[in-house]
Amino acid sequence: MMTKTEQAAYNRIVEALKKNHCITDCRFEERSAIPEWAPGGCDLVISELLSSHTPFGLKKRDRGYLLLLLPLDMRHKLDAALGL
Repeated sequence: MMTKTEQAAYNRIVEALKKNHCITDCRFEERSAIPEWAPGGCDLVISELLSSHTPFGLKKRDRGYLLLLLPLDMRHKLDAALGL
């Protein structure tokens, strides 16, 4: 089970991603959230992560949870953009 803190963070992020048309839906399993990405949604998230300390108006501390929602190949794309 997710902690109340994790659940609250994922709920904020999912709502922000839906509002910005990055995801169409999200299901929760055990300790993770599994989003259904809209076309171009991942690229928009990466762009926001690269350009803003508070992507989509989220709290700074939510950036890590947002990153964890990205598919692994998109995380690698972000790493490459950051030069990591």
